Amino acid sequence: MSKRVFINGFNSVTGGGRSILNSVIGLIGTQQTNWKYCVLVRDAAEYRKHASKDIVIVDLPKICRVRAFYPFVNRFVIPRMIKSFNANSVLNFADIATPVNVHQVFYFDWPYAIYTDPFIWNQLDFPGWISRKIKLHYVKKYKSYVNEYVVQTRTVQNRLREKLGIFNTHIVPNAVSFDEGSHNPNSLKLIKDKSEKYFYLLCLAYYYPHKNIEILVELCQKIKELELPFRIVITISPNQHKNARQILKNIERRNVGDILLNVGPLDAIGVRSIYSEVDAVILPTILETFSGSYVEAMHYGKPIYTSDMDFAKDVCGDAAEYFDPNSIDSILRAISKSLSDPDVNTRLIAAGKKQLEKYGSWENSISQIWKLL
Repeated sequence: MSKRVFINGFNSVTGGGRSILNSVIGLIGTQQTNWKYCVLVRDAAEYRKHASKDIVIVDLPKICRVRAFYPFVNRFVIPRMIKSFNANSVLNFADIATPVNVHQVFYFDWPYAIYTDPFIWNQLDFPGWISRKIKLHYVKKYKSYVNEYVVQTRTVQNRLREKLGIFNTHIVPNAVSFDEGSHNPNSLKLIKDKSEKYFYLLCLAYYYPHKNIEILVELCQKIKELELPFRIVITISPNQHKNARQILKNIERRNVGDILLNVGPLDAIGVRSIYSEVDAVILPTILETFSGSYVEAMHYGKPIYTSDMDFAKDVCGDAAEYFDPNSIDSILRAISKSLSDPDVNTRLIAAGKKQLEKYGSWENSISQIWKLL
């Protein structure tokens, strides 16, 4: 049966959301060939290469990109677009559902809706806190418009039931795209003056408050005081957030630039290169629904040191050494195991390879989502 599917990817512009949208759009052609698609993105020029007689790529005026306007855009503009396209199914990658009486499949990946712990919300400044409270209001208000929720893990499924009373969920294991290409990753040398006497840990993340990158500045102060052989690599940019700018200032102010190394945001080639240069991955995040960084670390054969949180344990299993993300001492104890017990990293890498088998290809994941449409 022919369908007309409207895909809302308007807010998928950074991090994991952007990666997921790119994978979906790139693989639309592998699904039902007699279906028609209208794909709403932030910048149509970026995705124009995927347009065809069956796939229309559209965007909205720049004024609609203002965060404060999105509730209006979602309530009035997007429903009109769906109606104009005569869609009979909606695949929604936004953080809130669209109020339309059309079969809607919602890809849920906004963790603030299911984690209400004060220590998580207290990380936010007031504008960030109020914007998320407003978004949470609409998540609850429009949940009845969703026919099927797609989630990545059992943890998210359980939390949706417990926190929001949502039971119409389907677990579709996330996948991560690995752009291996033909470029030699060892030719970039992103870490300047790298020394074999140090153990390098990578925190590959775009800046968000919940990534908890701030604690790495304090950690590196402790590393410097104790003269420990650790170096930590981060990938942030001052234009990502005011807190990112503050972190970079604090690195300089506290004189830990030789311990905490910022290589800036990386493209696909850069990601491959940095994984070839580091010894392990460290992620002190306090909030996720999945995080592709875990799966990337497993793929590239790197041991993982991360937060003792349910979302991390669901994705990593035995492939990680866990710590309290709010405790410098706990983090130090965890990463120090890499030095005191040589078998730790070997065990974590082996467990990561086994855990990786749980996550299939994007082709398989998208095929499962398309069955719900």
